[in-house]
Amino acid sequence: MVTGNKPRRVPLAILILLVAASSIGLGFPRRKHGSHFAKIAVETGAAGCRVDVDGLPAGTTDAQGTLMISDVAPNEHYVHIDCPGQPESTHFISPDPGHTLELKLQPASEMGSKGEPSPVAMLENNQELRSLLSEAIDLRSDGKFPQAIQMLRRAAMLDPDNPDLHHELGNTFLMIRDWDSARVELLEALRHEPADADAHNGLGYALEKLGEIQPALDQFRVATRLDPTDDSYKDHYLEALGLLAAEQAQKKKKK
Repeated sequence: MVTGNKPRRVPLAILILLVAASSIGLGFPRRKHGSHFAKIAVETGAAGCRVDVDGLPAGTTDAQGTLMISDVAPNEHYVHIDCPGQPESTHFISPDPGHTLELKLQPASEMGSKGEPSPVAMLENNQELRSLLSEAIDLRSDGKFPQAIQMLRRAAMLDPDNPDLHHELGNTFLMIRDWDSARVELLEALRHEPADADAHNGLGYALEKLGEIQPALDQFRVATRLDPTDDSYKDHYLEALGLLAAEQAQKKKKK
């Protein structure tokens, strides 16, 4: 984790001004077929390893320690692999459409044992994280979003379990209207810090823009429950309720 001052969060009120209202696509991954989608070939060397993609269960490795995941959207994802008797591992991937991405997990017996990093190494790591984060926020403030994302990605590689880094990435993607990437990063942030009301709210906002009104409503509800003092969470919840009612009324008309 980054020590010292906590990273600055982008208030959602500002995000709303920066991201124009538009509903496209879907928030949570949908199973589709065709050459525009990718596959992930997971090889762990052990049976019974649970695998998920962006927090959604994808299956369990067979007796040979393999699992093929089909129809994966060709964008960025986090794959989590949990094998019996081993620490869970996280893999950041970006598969190409029409191709199979091979994800091979090194057996625990071949990993060897690594000692805890020295205090000096930990200090240097934290200093680099703070430097990358500060530079990323400055770049984002200047509207240099690709460079800011690059800095945040480098920081996340140094500390992949840091929810603040994934939260900052999610906020950055919200600002450039990349709803699906925002969804992926905010899901990862919540995986490590599930009680973060602002991350739930941001995820709800991304899902709403992706057309997933009910999941968005669920996220706004959680955010409101976690922090009932923030009126913006309540406003987003009520707005999503209105959208859901309109969506249901439209479906009734079509019947």
